Amino acid sequence: MRTAAATGVQAVLLPPETADAFAPKVVRSGMGAHFNLPIHSLTWDEIDQIVKTAGLQVFIADMDGQSCWDINLSQPVALVIGGEADGASEQARGLAHGKISIPMPGQAESLNAGVAGSILMFEVIRQRQPKKS
Repeated sequence: MRTAAATGVQAVLLPPETADAFAPKVVRSGMGAHFNLPIHSLTWDEIDQIVKTAGLQVFIADMDGQSCWDINLSQPVALVIGGEADGASEQARGLAHGKISIPMPGQAESLNAGVAGSILMFEVIRQRQPKKS
């Protein structure tokens, strides 16, 4: 939540079976982000309507995806960060236009969901910065 607020995310859409965004530990770790960010618990059908109406390109974080450095994230996008154990659900994959990955030249097998989401949100910000001449 904190990274979403820090990067100017317009909304956080939480599908069914996601942790409660307003559980005390989550609110405490958000350090006030909940007060600066629209957070919506929705069904997959409702999320599908929102992304289609808004014309968002949907990318699923996946180790087998295209590098985030090679995908155009300057357009309106929705990032889906699945669970650490099983990844994104079948419903999420049905919404996706593609899979996105984070290049990892080191020895780590994967990143936790919060870290991966943070890196991807900041990559969106980096790509949207005006080019310096």
